[in-house]
Amino acid sequence: LSYMTGRWTHRLGATPKDRIDIRTGDLYANDSLIDDKLTLNHLYLIDENYKNWLVKNSIIKENETYSIKNDTFLANLSTKELNKNFYYKKYIHDTPDDSITIRFNQPWNQDNFGPVTVPENYLFFLGDNRNNSLDSRYIGFIHKSKIRGTVLGYK
Repeated sequence: LSYMTGRWTHRLGATPKDRIDIRTGDLYANDSLIDDKLTLNHLYLIDENYKNWLVKNSIIKENETYSIKNDTFLANLSTKELNKNFYYKKYIHDTPDDSITIRFNQPWNQDNFGPVTVPENYLFFLGDNRNNSLDSRYIGFIHKSKIRGTVLGYK
């Protein structure tokens, strides 16, 4: 995917005429969950014990968590990194994101977006690290003519 002067690689989320929405951080196209077979990063609320375990086991670095209050942190984790022996809860943004609201003229955010239909000749892209991705939620739909290549064989 090429946008402006940079080159980005993002996952194709939807094609023309697909009706998309993101519900609690998960992408749906035409009312079918798209993300269920993917390993994606989401923000999770975790306690200090879990944070310490993640750092000790080199899953994340100390500076990759964000303190919310004394013993509660935010961390970008994939479902493969979740450990049922510790407290975690998916963090869902509940207020509109100004950038998304301006782009789509709707009070949406990165975790609750749409529904919206992808226009003819346009595509909708999302990053796998959903909370740190400048993708179609922020820059809008991408015209097919802007695509410069396709990544194949990604596992």
